[in-house]
Amino acid sequence: MKGECCGACLEANFRVFPQYRVGSYRIDLVVTGGGKRLAVECDGESSHGPEKLQEDMDRQAILVRLGWQFVRIRGSIFFRDEDRALRPLFQRLDELGITADMRLSPTSSLPTTDAITQRVIRRAEELRALWQAERRPADEGEHSGEPRNSRTTRGGGILGQDDFTLA
Repeated sequence: MKGECCGACLEANFRVFPQYRVGSYRIDLVVTGGGKRLAVECDGESSHGPEKLQEDMDRQAILVRLGWQFVRIRGSIFFRDEDRALRPLFQRLDELGITADMRLSPTSSLPTTDAITQRVIRRAEELRALWQAERRPADEGEHSGEPRNSRTTRGGGILGQDDFTLA
């Protein structure tokens, strides 16, 4: 049931954190958005049998005093009518102003590489080439026309001071 509830929130583009740890407690799901959060407890699974109900309610009371807000989803309703069981969850998210903020535009779904990343990659390739050149036999390096200690020719170290300016 937790998986289905998590999936419903993800389908609606909410950020969901399963088994969210708060001190020594764990909350089944935490839904976040717009800088706010809502704890979701799924009752009715084997881990939330009738014998654990009082313990769960005591734990919830402590977390409420710490500022957490809860919605409980009952398995007895969920397994008969999933939409009806989830309705209070989505209503509460709306009341709290928790917005679905995982909507991705078609262009933002692809990772982008910025100019700094490209410069780091280029510099790493240069360093790799220099290190490979240093591992060649001594007579091969002498004929290349490049000084043997080429790593120290820029700025006195492996990376020169001008290698990573953010201009």
